[in-house]
This record gives sequence, C-alpha cells and structure tokens, in this order.
Amino acid sequence: MSVLKDSLIPYIPQGWQTDLFEPVVTQFLIWSAIVGVLVLGWMFYAFFRYTDDGEIPEDAPQAGVFPAERGSNRVELIWTVGPLILVTWLTYISLAPLDYYWDIPDDDDTIVVQVTAQQWFWTFTYEDGTSTINELYVPANTEVVLEFKALDVIHSFYIIELGVKEDIPPNVDTEAWFDSGLLEPGNYLIQCTEYCGEDHSNMLATLIVAEE
Repeated sequence: MSVLKDSLIPYIPQGWQTDLFEPVVTQFLIWSAIVGVLVLGWMFYAFFRYTDDGEIPEDAPQAGVFPAERGSNRVELIWTVGPLILVTWLTYISLAPLDYYWDIPDDDDTIVVQVTAQQWFWTFTYEDGTSTINELYVPANTEVVLEFKALDVIHSFYIIELGVKEDIPPNVDTEAWFDSGLLEPGNYLIQCTEYCGEDHSNMLATLIVAEE
C-alpha cells in the first residue's frame, strides 16, 4: 500500500524541514521501475511469441505487393495516451516543491544577502553594506534570501545539507532562499557545482550559522 500511495498521491511540501524533492524522486523511481517492467515484459513476450519457426506466414511481405495491414488502432492509442498521461502526472507532482522553492519570502525578519560569484571565489554582501569573502554569516532561525550574480562565467551555488542549489549564469540575476533554523549552529560547506575553469574544485565557501 505504501508503494501505491507513494506512486499516486502528489506531494505538497510544508516547509524545508520536510525534504522538498525526495518524495518526488521516489515517485519517479517507482514509475520508472513500472515502465521498465512493462517494456521488458513485452519485449520477452514478443521474443518468444514471434520466434522464427521456419514457416512463412500467409501475410508475409512480398516484393512488389503492398504489405498487409498489421497495425492496431487500440495499441497505437494505448502507447500514445498512456505515456502522455504519465508524463503529465510526473510534471504535475514536480510543480509543488518547485513552486515552494521559487516562492521567495519577503517577511520583515527576512535578511537579504548579495552573492557575487567569480573565478574562483564568493563575495557575500550584507544589508548593512559589509562584505565577506568565502564566508557567509547568517543568524540562526532566520529566513535568508540570496540574490546571485556572476561576473565572468556560469557558476552554481550549492549548500549540501539543505539541498539548496542555484545556477548563476552571467548577466542573469537569480535568487534562492533557505531557513537557517533547520541547521544547528556551526559551519557548513558551500560548493560551486558548475565547472567554471581550472580552479573550479577550489571554489569553496563556508556557511556559518551563528548562535542566537
């Protein structure tokens, strides 16, 4: 029953404390397994059902003769409408966590940090005008909005523990947000996950969640 429930019930995230994408990934894996079993099952059925027995079928194609109609409108309808419904469903269940992720908060207690990416370091500029290099300081239990820009090539900002990841193309302003209350006070790794040149692997920063 759990597999059936995970396959058919759309997931509506209630906050970062519930994993935003794991239920969606689970549904994709379940449906991929179902489709794989159906395809392999049909392949093996066709392999044994239509094995060459040395006899020539009466409706076998002949040179110069239009081949006999072997199609099935029912089968055509099934393998056209079925995948269409499945793809539509998977698109639908993907929208809830994405919509939640894209809904940038603008509460009074939200803080905004400007994040500038360039080869091969990060600059964080805070609301009071101060800046830090490769260290992002945020208070605990706060919604943090990150406004990104790249000065050279494409970069990608990734906080592993939160699953927050945002690509930063040059000349395109992008945003992301997270709730620092989901992390214990301490230090967390920030990585660039888009290849940006020879020192890409060293483009690291530290998220520092301060004690209250």
